[in-house]
This record gives sequence, structure tokens and C-alpha cells, in this order.
Amino acid sequence: MLLSLGLMFVLQDHAAPPAPTPIHADRWISSADMPRGVEPFDDARTVGYVLEVDAHGQVTRCAISQPTDSWRLDVTTCRLLPQRAQFEPARDADGNPVTSRYEGRFTWEWNR
Repeated sequence: MLLSLGLMFVLQDHAAPPAPTPIHADRWISSADMPRGVEPFDDARTVGYVLEVDAHGQVTRCAISQPTDSWRLDVTTCRLLPQRAQFEPARDADGNPVTSRYEGRFTWEWNR
């Protein structure tokens, strides 16, 4: 019995932190935002990112978690997301808005 109770406390301590809810994520970035100076490419380029979202649903920090082979695409991703991304903030167990993280990916496609 003690072992199962101990396991329950461990599982509760490691529960997934609350996540914010994205609003219109499909509008945050598009391939029309392609930065100047990027060489044309045939295969799509996917960039992974992590956003810190404050208790008001605003992005306060962006970091690249999966870079592409183009620093321009990576930098543009993290330049645009804090300006455009919107969230319903995460909430703690009491319903209070809290700072949280959001992980996402965007695929750049050449369409010029």
C-alpha cells in the first residue's frame, strides 16, 4: 500500500504542466513571409520552436528547438511568432492564468 501511495505522489509531481491554447495558429506564419536572401529550395523546411507564454496569453520568448538548414528561416520564425501568436493562457488547478510553454512546428515551402 505504501509503495502505491508513493508512486501516486511521484506521478502527481510529474504531471504535465498546463499548456496555453493557441488562437488561429494557421495565421501566425505563412510561406509568404519568406525572408529575402533565402536560396530557392525544393524540399519543405520544418522548424521547431518553443514559446514562453505569459499569464495574459502573450509570447515573451521564442527559441528554436529544431533548426532548418537556413538561419534566415529560423530567425524569421522567432521574429514573427512573438508579434503574431495569440493564446488563451494556461490555467493552474485553481483556474488562475499562469506562465507556460508551447511547442510547435512550422513548415516553410518555397512558392515564389
